[in-house]
Amino acid sequence: MRGFTLLEVLISIVIITSGIVILLEIIPVVMQGSANIENLVTATTLSRDLMDEILSKGFDDPDTGAAFGLEESAPRSNFDDVDDYDGLSEDPPQDVSGADYDGTGAMPDYSRFTRAVTVENVPENDFNAASPSADGTTDAKRIIVTVSWPDKAGTAQVELRSVASEYHPDPR
Repeated sequence: MRGFTLLEVLISIVIITSGIVILLEIIPVVMQGSANIENLVTATTLSRDLMDEILSKGFDDPDTGAAFGLEESAPRSNFDDVDDYDGLSEDPPQDVSGADYDGTGAMPDYSRFTRAVTVENVPENDFNAASPSADGTTDAKRIIVTVSWPDKAGTAQVELRSVASEYHPDPR
């Protein structure tokens, strides 16, 4: 029966130690990537949640017709048309009743995120128009929800875009 020589044991220790050092250097990189993915998923969820809320509203104000902009008072539960959300900015994000997502009570802690909304009139044949149309002059509204948060490189953000349009039944 033959055992290991001192040289074989030393070489094994060097190889194992080198592997451990490499793994220890990779762990922070993997953890940072995981945190970035978590922030990206949270920001996407926050933007999608607000976009769904906005798209559930009417195209024009049911009380005043085609007036553009905020005609209702806060909280958001009073908003009744798409363009009421124009200029909305939340830091931290809030639920529809105006409660902050700041980690107090049963609320999740999204205090490092901010949400902002822009609503613009755009031609119905060019949703990507660089210059928005004058307020109230089109049958399409571009909605941009931006969620941002601080990260290692400064500020990261997710931007979600959609278009709401006025329904025109086929005259046939």
